[in-house]
Amino acid sequence: MVSDLALIPYADVRIGIGEPIGVGVRRVGLAQFDRAITGLAGPDLGEGVHTTRKALKRLRALLALARRPLGKTETRRADVVLRDTGRRLAPARDADVLVETLDGLVVGVEIEGAGALRSELVAARDVAFVRGVGDPEVRTEVTEMIGEARRNWDGDPVGESLAGMPDAAVEDGLHRTYRRGLRRMARALDRGSEVDFHEWRKAVKGLRYQLETLSTAWPDVIGGMAETAYELGEILGTEHDLAVLGTEIEGRDPVGDASAFLLDRIAASRCDLRTAARPLGMRVFAEEPDAFVRRLAAYWAAHRRATVRPVAPLRR
Repeated sequence: MVSDLALIPYADVRIGIGEPIGVGVRRVGLAQFDRAITGLAGPDLGEGVHTTRKALKRLRALLALARRPLGKTETRRADVVLRDTGRRLAPARDADVLVETLDGLVVGVEIEGAGALRSELVAARDVAFVRGVGDPEVRTEVTEMIGEARRNWDGDPVGESLAGMPDAAVEDGLHRTYRRGLRRMARALDRGSEVDFHEWRKAVKGLRYQLETLSTAWPDVIGGMAETAYELGEILGTEHDLAVLGTEIEGRDPVGDASAFLLDRIAASRCDLRTAARPLGMRVFAEEPDAFVRRLAAYWAAHRRATVRPVAPLRR
């Protein structure tokens, strides 16, 4: 399972070779704001909403990485703005995911009532789309919200704090993200609740985005860790989508044989996905947070020495 990172320009995601971390975080953030705005202006609104929401999530991961120089209050304020903006776009995307998830379950299978259930979900998706991003006024309002957040990111005092932060300043944010993922994994695997698995997924996504941003220091190693986190996040995401579809089906009147069939298939698939997530999670979160951050800090220190110090000239 390979992420879609190759589809995004290198400079829009990663800190550049020899580039100060703070300057890189500020620049990558601006690129993501631009992707978020562009997503809502394209001809394919369904895909555009998906692009915008991913950009907003990546921005929240950058915020968490820059928590120390920005301060707790400013980080929280900016995060709430990004979170609330993303939530404005959530209903249309979530309704679309329900249809996609159902299609994946019934591919190659003919079951009475599946078509009728799909029609109901498609109708609900269309309503959510029209009420949300299908409304030009809503798109304009969301675009303005993102634009205001972009200006705040690029202006003072936020922009100045980002550009001036030292390499070591990201260690606190990285530590918090990794520690959160480790704790949420333990809760999910111990208690097994739908909420716990969903919270674990969100932490995994945040870590993945941060690793991708920092992967310049050692692409094979840090980039490989990001790919594993991506694979884990996709598994947890599919498990969550199935859980939401199951809840949706349970809340509706039975449709032919489809309801019972789908609920059985959902339960079996979720069990398989949780089984697959365990070893990947153990791999991603194999270290204690302190050890994990020390290792990545050492990679960045070596990268900085290699790119800043001049290479001695050849001697005859």
